[in-house]
Amino acid sequence: MFHAARAALATRGRSARTHSGILRIFSKEFVKTGLIEAEYARVFSAEQEDREFCDYDASFRITKDTAQSRIQEANEFVERIERFLKER
Repeated sequence: MFHAARAALATRGRSARTHSGILRIFSKEFVKTGLIEAEYARVFSAEQEDREFCDYDASFRITKDTAQSRIQEANEFVERIERFLKER
């Protein structure tokens, strides 16, 4: 998702190094302008939050169902960005 969002940002001449920076610019450039549906920014944000919890909280656990859901959401996010890139 990180790299798919970066690819989308590159089409606007924009870039960021961090997940939070990418999310902020992605939301401004694509969601607020109506180019990409808001659900994809929410998915990116939820994935980022889970990743940060996993990185910094040794007690944080994700259930198998949640993991499967996140994988599906990530695939849908990448597919949506691919569609956007092809439509350009």
